[in-house]
Order: sequence, then C-alpha cells, then structure tokens
Amino acid sequence: MNIEGNSPEQDMIFSLPAATETRQGQCLSELFEDQVVRAPEAVAVVCDGQAWNYAELNAKANQVAHYLRQQGLLPGSVVAVMAEHRRETLAALLGISKAGGTYVPIAVTGSPEQVARTWHDSQAKWLLAWEAAPPISFTPGQPGAEASRDIHVTSPRPQIKNLDALPLPDRSLVDYSRYNQYVGQGCFQKDISLVATRGCPYKCLYCHGVWPKTHVVRSAHNIFQEVLLHYQRGYRAFSFLDDCFNLDRRNSATFFELVIKNKLKIRIQFAGGLRGDILTFDYIDLMAEAGVVQMGLALETASPRLQRLIGKNLNIEKLRENIEYICERHPNIMLDLFTMFGFPTETEQESLMTLDFIRGIKWLHFPQISVLKIFPSTEMARFAIEHGVTRESIESSAHLAYHSPSDTLPFPKSFVREYQARFMMEYFLLPERLASVIPVQKRALTRSEILARYNHFLPGNLADYPEIMRLIERDGRFYSEEATPNLAPAFSTSPGAKVKPDLGSGLRIFLIDLTQSFNQETASQVDKMVEAPLGLMYLLTYLNQELGSKIQGKIVKSRIDFDSFEELDSLMDDWQPQVIGIRTLSLYKEFFHKTVQRIKQRWPDVPLITGGPYATIEYATVLKDRNVDVAVLGEGELTFAELVSKMLEWDGCLPEDEVLKQIAGLAFVPRSSLGATRGQRRVILMNSIQDELARQDSQNLPRLNQTQVAVYGIPFVKRGDQPWYGWVSQAKAVHWVTNEATDRPEVALWHPRDLDWLTGKLWETLLHAGQIVVSPARAGHGSDLDGLAPEETTATEIEERESAKTNRLRQGRALLENLLEDSDL
Repeated sequence: MNIEGNSPEQDMIFSLPAATETRQGQCLSELFEDQVVRAPEAVAVVCDGQAWNYAELNAKANQVAHYLRQQGLLPGSVVAVMAEHRRETLAALLGISKAGGTYVPIAVTGSPEQVARTWHDSQAKWLLAWEAAPPISFTPGQPGAEASRDIHVTSPRPQIKNLDALPLPDRSLVDYSRYNQYVGQGCFQKDISLVATRGCPYKCLYCHGVWPKTHVVRSAHNIFQEVLLHYQRGYRAFSFLDDCFNLDRRNSATFFELVIKNKLKIRIQFAGGLRGDILTFDYIDLMAEAGVVQMGLALETASPRLQRLIGKNLNIEKLRENIEYICERHPNIMLDLFTMFGFPTETEQESLMTLDFIRGIKWLHFPQISVLKIFPSTEMARFAIEHGVTRESIESSAHLAYHSPSDTLPFPKSFVREYQARFMMEYFLLPERLASVIPVQKRALTRSEILARYNHFLPGNLADYPEIMRLIERDGRFYSEEATPNLAPAFSTSPGAKVKPDLGSGLRIFLIDLTQSFNQETASQVDKMVEAPLGLMYLLTYLNQELGSKIQGKIVKSRIDFDSFEELDSLMDDWQPQVIGIRTLSLYKEFFHKTVQRIKQRWPDVPLITGGPYATIEYATVLKDRNVDVAVLGEGELTFAELVSKMLEWDGCLPEDEVLKQIAGLAFVPRSSLGATRGQRRVILMNSIQDELARQDSQNLPRLNQTQVAVYGIPFVKRGDQPWYGWVSQAKAVHWVTNEATDRPEVALWHPRDLDWLTGKLWETLLHAGQIVVSPARAGHGSDLDGLAPEETTATEIEERESAKTNRLRQGRALLENLLEDSDL
C-alpha cells in the first residue's frame, strides 16, 4: 500500500487471518463479534498504558457504526481514515466494517495536497481524523464543476443610504475588558473603534468589493454623538477603521470642528488610511487641532502605469506634497504609508519606484510594504488569470500573511526578500530615522502601546533590536497612563457578560467572529492586532432594536472569548443556540470551515448562517460546504433581521426555500437540490464527537448479507497518472480467513511505520483473541520500540515479531494478486 511512500515490500501485502471452519455468508466484523462472545474479558488493545478488552472494543466500534449510519453511511460507502495511532482508530475501522462501509487508511505524514488527492481518488465520502492531524484541508475544494449552478442568489439588497438611522452599536454586548489589553489596527489600547462611512466610489482592482460603489457617510453630528457618549464614559482614544473618511470633505471637517468646539481632549487615529491626494493644507491643520495623532495614507504603488492599471489613479505628486507638509508642519503626527507590490505585470524597476518614494520621506513612522494578496473571485483575480497567474496559485496563497511571498508574484521570491531587507536596512532601521520618530511616538503613545506596536511591526521580536529598545526606554517619558484609566467598569452592566440565556424567553442567537487565529496558531502579524467585533455589534444591536424580547443574542470572538475549540464548545453548551451566525475573512477560510465542521457535528440541526467578506465574495466556495445553510451578502443588518423574523414565524427553523427566495441579499443551496449533493466529502473529527459517540447504542447492529461489499481498499498500482484501487470484498476476505492464512499471533505491535498493518494484522490478530499494542506516536513521526508494549512483552520478543511480520510481507505479493485476480476493478 504505497500511499505515502512506503517501501515496495509493503506495497501490496495484506495477510488475513485463518479460521478452523468455513463461515459462508459471514463478514469479518461478524466473525469478530463471535470472538467477542467467546472471550469478552480478554485484552484486545493496549495504548499508552490504557487497555480495552474485547467487549469494550466491540462496544466502542458499535457506537461508531451507529453514528456513521446516522450520518448516511450505506453498505459500500467508502470512509477514509487518518491512521492516527490510537485505540479509537481501531474502533473506527471496526465500526466502519460493522456499519457496512469500506475503509481506506491514509497516513498522516503526507502534505494536504497528497491527502486530498488520496481522499478524492478513493471516492470516500467521509474522512475520519483527529483534530491534531496536520495535513487535512477543511476548505471545500472538490474537483469538478463549480457548485454555483446549484446555488440560488436572491435579488440584491439595496444599500443602506441613511446610516444615521442605524442605532449606535451597543458596546455592552461584548466584554471590553478583554479587548482593552490589546492594540488594534492602529496604535491604541483602550480605544473605541468606529466606522464613519460605507461604500467607495473608486474601482481599485485589488479591493475586495464587499461594499457597494456608492459612498455613504454618517453625518458629522451622528459620529460626534457616538464619540461624546464614550468620552463621557472615560474613553480618550478613538480609531476610525474605514479608509474613506475624508472623501466627503465638508462633512468630515464638521466632525473635527465639533470636537474642537466642545473642547474634547482626545487622541484620534485613522488606522484604515485616508485618501492622501485630496487632502488640503487647511484640512490637515484642522485634523491636527482636533487631536489627530496618527494617520495612514494609501499610496499602493509609485508607478504611474500601475496606478492606471489597478484603477487607483492617485495623484502621486499631490500625495507627496501633502506628506511633506505633514512632516514639516505637524511632526507630532505619526504618519504611516500603505504600499504594496507584486501586481501582475509589475516589473522589479516599478517596485523599486515605490521603495524610492518611501526613502524620500523624512519621516514615516510605520510604513507598510505588503505583498499583494489576490483574493479569489475578485477583479484582481480575473486580471491576474488573464496575465498568466493560475487559479491554483491564487487559492494556495489565500492563507498567507501580507508579507509572505506567494506563487502569484511576477518576479522571483528572492526579489521580495531583497526588497523587504532593503526597506528595513535602508529606511526603517536607520538610526537617524529612529532617533527622530521614537520621541514623537512616546508623546502620543503609552509605554505598553509603543512596545506592542513595534512588536507587531518588526520581524522577530522587539528584544532583537536593542537600539530601538534603548531609544524607547531613554528618559522614560510616555503618553500619560493616567490619561487612559481602567475602563473595565464602563460596560459593567453588559448583557454580553451573561453566560447563560433565559431558556424559552426568545430565539437564542449565537454570533461568532472568526477573524483571529488561536494563540497557538498565530503566525501572522495580522493576528497580533485585535479589534472588537464591531460588525457583529452593529448586527445584534439592530436585531435587539427591531425584535426586542423575541430574541436573545451573544457575541464571541476567536482568540479573545475562546482560544480553543474546547472553549467554544463550552460557550455554546452554556448558550444552547438556536441560530448560529459566523463572520469571517478570506484569510481565515480554512479556520472557518474547520470551525463549521466541528459546530455542525455537535449542533447538526441548528441553522448556520455566515456573512462578512469571505461569504460575500466567495459564496460559491462557502456553500460547497454543506454545513453552511445560508450566506448573507454585503451589509448584514437588514438582511439578517428579515431572515431572523421569518425564522420566528417558522418556530425558530429555517424557512422553506420559497420563503428564503423572497429575502433580498441571500445565497443558499435549495434543499430540493441537496439530495444529490448532501453526501459530499466531509471531515469528521473524532475527538470532537466523543460525547455524541458515548450517547450511541453500544449493541451490535443487525447482521446483513454484505459479503459482496468491500471491507477495505488498496491503492497500490498506478495506471498512467491515476491510482488503481483494489477493493477486497468481505466474501474474499472471509475465504482467505477460513482457507488460507495459518498465522495466529498472540501479541501484535502496531508501530508508527505500519500503515499496511491496519488491514491485514488488525483482523489477523483480533479474530484469534490476540492482543494489539498501539504506539501513541503518529505514523511516520518516528518512535523507539521501548515502552510501546506492556511490561510483560520484552523488546526481543517485539523485534522477533517485527522480523516475522517483515518475512510475511515479502511473501505476500502473490497472495494479494490471487485475492484480487477476479475482482471487478
């Protein structure tokens, strides 16, 4: 069995156990059940000092079998199994057979692509795995026609034109004490993030395209009222996340005038950036007077050709003029610049034009040089494909951080690394620049804020840059910590702090923000910046306004409110959700689908609705995952509120297709078309369904005539580029058991190298009341033999059995060929 590079000696060898008499019409699992009756108390399997006897192993296998039947497994259904070395893996293999299925073992040492290919080629409908198995991809990507032909997209939802009519987001819906300790997209801790606009009139090719192309603004008075509300609660730092704040120059200027008129002493930052070429000197002066201490300006590229190509059409010289004015007249404003490189058709010389633009400014504080991320299903993706970038490279780079080279680049990855190195050495780390900007940063930021900002920005850790640390710590004067008091009590009456709902008093809605990886998985600088889930606060605030006591809602965010799937399980167990809503980004699509898979295993009947950039732009990919019921496209408040209202009319259930089709702004797969697609390949995480398995019946399933069903599949030969699967039927396997095999092992060691052992040695041992000793190490990860067997089994005995096994493997090619020679392949 040569899935992941086993030796040729192991490619085709599966010895099956002998029996003393022919058992016509019986399957291997039935022979095993007979053995359980004869020796229920005999030890069947030992792993890491824990043992199951035959009765216990049989009960565990029965629970797996009953569970798989509930999932739709029919006789002959193929189930792939990641070959983790656990007792539960053996129970899963037995359970598959008991349920009438066919198993195909897959090693855990392959790449995600190799595992996906094996899974696909075997035509398995399910993949049983453990959460720690690294090579599994949870993103739906089955080969074949796009699922979009089955998707119904309702009429577009008209854009919300009166943002002032939306209620101000209720910040008490989340626990702000959890977020106050982090720095967000900008530089502040203990801040209030705001969005003042929606939509953008520009048609930049690289944009995600989530918002409509009509620019809508909140009135200056509406924005000011929100700032004043939180100012009165003690907040002094405010971060604007949208990048279109200054497009309506008159309205945005009025906001600054209101701040000045009312003498609010606040810090304002524009973490999302501003349109820099439409700024005026007077407007910049007004911003500085109102308390702006940080602003980001968007350049993207300094190449005029690329500016036209990507649709940015920025006036580069006007931007340069405004930057120079800020640096000279307002040096206390921390000025950032957003740039990117790696556009299709971009040359190395054009990239260096952008680097030269940065180096000509004295001084930028935290300039960004991002590698272009091409998101699937965007205008940039279509343009890239037209110019030779493959869809596969776009998909494979979607999870990469913004500084990571990808296969979509128009130049070598080595150039990217050289570019980044030159930026650091020739600009950012210049002693002259550091000596100029760090004192400014210390006047605007607290010590913890400035340390966090540098830790987020620098490759490695701030401790690796002693010169920067020396400048930060010199004289010890920072923005006053007293100006940012402990604000945890500000929302102490938070409904979001309620752990459990009032059961029966309203539809329970559980909203999850998945725009942050868990701590142990954090590798990207993006993951280190934490923002409160503002979008979900807008959503739930609007629902509460419109539906009142008819609903109860809770908001949680990954990494903050839960930092593991076990913690999410606990939160959901407490809340007992009736509706689950999830917001995520394309960057986290793999995390999203993995989470959805786990949720649906525990809450299979609860409607799952998703929104956000990923669901809006890539709804066809999202809805390939049949765990997702509905995708909300674009703005969510009106659409989600109408959907929930309809669900209330349907006793909390998802309405029928004809009702959903009347709700604007949705995409879903009609249930009438799910018959042929409901059985799509999906992952079942064994560790996440242990509670569900424990509730299953532990008794044997009724025996069926399944002798012509394959017990397992063997991918051992390639015909051209395609693997050839030999399917060993129950009848042929039992024939071999009863007429050919002679070995009767008493103790068999399942060593990490023994993927092939899972088929032959499993049945050979168990059908003769033998004992299996399982190594806890993963296949292929390596392990010593010492300590893997019970104390009464010596290392010499183990080596002898391993040697005997190897000899049997070398003799087995002809036996296997005889077994398969008249199979229908």
